[in-house]
Amino acid sequence: MTAPTPQVTDRVRQMWWWVAGAALVMVVMAIVWVVGRDDDTVAQVESAPTATTAPTVSVEPPSPSEESPEPGAEPEPTSEQNPQPTTPPDRAPEPEPQPPPQREPEPDTQALRGAGYGPFSGGTTPPVGGSWIVDVRSARHAGYDRVVVEFDGPVVPTYQVGYTVTSGPFHDVPGNVVPIEGEAFLDVWLQGTSRVDMTEDYTPVYTGPTRLRSDTTRVTEVVEIEDFEANVHWLIGLDGRTELVVWTLDSPSRLVIDIAH
Repeated sequence: MTAPTPQVTDRVRQMWWWVAGAALVMVVMAIVWVVGRDDDTVAQVESAPTATTAPTVSVEPPSPSEESPEPGAEPEPTSEQNPQPTTPPDRAPEPEPQPPPQREPEPDTQALRGAGYGPFSGGTTPPVGGSWIVDVRSARHAGYDRVVVEFDGPVVPTYQVGYTVTSGPFHDVPGNVVPIEGEAFLDVWLQGTSRVDMTEDYTPVYTGPTRLRSDTTRVTEVVEIEDFEANVHWLIGLDGRTELVVWTLDSPSRLVIDIAH
């Protein structure tokens, strides 16, 4: 076997040095790359924001008026939840209640005191514009029947009440016969009044019937036979002559005729 020449040996040595140098360069580059990557990671970690402590907020205890209600308790409504109705400023005031009209007294105070067969007269001439008739009514009471004529003015107009001199027939203003049931009859004359307002184009004031029947004992019916030029004439039919008393009341103005049973 022939031994290698000195030239071949030198080439081999150079090749191994070259390979060793290349390997060394690669190792150094790998180390540099690894170290740079670690530096980037460290930089990223150092640059990341750190957690801060939240500010402390002091909470004061609620005042007694703001405390929560006890379990099961109903909260009291506030004025915002239940607003109270208010009266509009332009609303008219409520009218004051008026006292009820005065009623006629019972028999033990007035009825049949001074009774007789009449005639009876009285009253006052009313001022122009009153007192107009607003109601005519009849009713039975203990021991007597009562007929009432009510007016809207301050006084009872001039009146005359008495038995007629005849039992009929009776006639109205145009001359027509007006039948009236009864055996005796009372004339009721009123002057200065009417059942219409003569100052307001004869506007009706009394709109009730002109022939009245009720559950009375002696009175058969009450009938109007005249209302002409402020003169009013009513007739009260009776089942016979009996004593009576005529008197007046105020507030409202009334003519009261009590007829004994």
